[in-house]
Amino acid sequence: MKQVYAAANVPEAYLVRDLLANAGIVSRIFNEHAMGALGDVPLASAYPQVWIERDHQEHHARQVIGEYESRRRDDRVHVCTRC
Repeated sequence: MKQVYAAANVPEAYLVRDLLANAGIVSRIFNEHAMGALGDVPLASAYPQVWIERDHQEHHARQVIGEYESRRRDDRVHVCTRC
């Protein structure tokens, strides 16, 4: 297993996990409930983390995440072609 993303919050972690799943990459979320421990654990350890199960998919996972991050900065409205 390999960590590929540290999310700002739990909903974002689930969004990234679902994007990876749509790309055929199995992942898990860790530290889902750790935000309540802020102050007791280091800040970086409290953020929800997305880990992939198969290390050989890291490059593909980072591509998917990179596309998500570039779209996140884009303020234009996008229409899903499958909807």
